[in-house]
Amino acid sequence: MPFADVVADVIAHLDPVDGVSVSSKVPSPRPDEFIQIRRIGGPGVPPVTEVVRLDVFTWADTGPRAMELLGLVRESIWALAGGVALGYVVYGVVEFMGPTQSDDTETSTPRGWYRPELTVRADAVIHS
Repeated sequence: MPFADVVADVIAHLDPVDGVSVSSKVPSPRPDEFIQIRRIGGPGVPPVTEVVRLDVFTWADTGPRAMELLGLVRESIWALAGGVALGYVVYGVVEFMGPTQSDDTETSTPRGWYRPELTVRADAVIHS
């Protein structure tokens, strides 16, 4: 299989952040603080790379705490660029959307949000 499970690998690399758990889904029951990372797209780029676009949400009791957690996650994701901490090369990190406070519309829970893109090496040739 040519594509890594980048979401699972980023979660495993980060979990926990400042004592806060990281997952791809909203936990049930929902804790006061948690971090959600999910894939929202990105193409394979022949011959051997993939661009992975992620949503990163940080949930907390206050807006400042949500943004603090987001800053910690952001630093950790940027630090992946040029390394193999995920078990494969992360060629680069680009922010598609910078950090913003975007409270949850259903619960009014304070939430930070940003969208990074990671360009990673695939395990095998991607056929065009």
